This record gives sequence, C-alpha cells and structure tokens, in this order.
Amino acid sequence: IDADKKVTASTLRCDVTKEGDASSITPEFTGKYLLVECHDTTEGQRESSTKLAWLQEFNVFVPVSMQVGDKPETPVKLENVSVIR
Repeated sequence: IDADKKVTASTLRCDVTKEGDASSITPEFTGKYLLVECHDTTEGQRESSTKLAWLQEFNVFVPVSMQVGDKPETPVKLENVSVIR
C-alpha cells in the first residue's frame, strides 16, 4: 500500500533449485546450503530475481546474486565474514 492508500499487485515465486556445501560460498560457512531462486513481479516495476542461499546450519539466508529486468545477473560478494556462535 502506497502513501495514497492504493494497493499494488505483486507476485513472488521462489523455488529450491540446488543443494551444495556452504563452504563453497565462503570458507567460514560450514554444513549444507539450499539455493533458493525468487522471481518478483510488481505492478508498474521491472521484474527482478534474487538467488539466496539458505544456510541450514545457521538458519539464515545470504544473498548469492541479483538481477533487475533485462540487466545481467550480478553476483554478490561476501567480504569480512565471521561466524560467532
């Protein structure tokens, strides 16, 4: 709902497409991850897609890549990662 109280239609579809070792994302991660690909269509905006890794050991999503409209997919680089338990 925007400032004028208008409702904007949006569709979000996510699928699990792959499983892998979390350390392949960054060496600080352990365990397995599920790759989740989401496609978002919002009325009046460009379609976008996001790839997220669900880190099973940590119960958290981390971004892997993003794409808006017809622009190339952009990988997300994780830097200065530390895991505190």
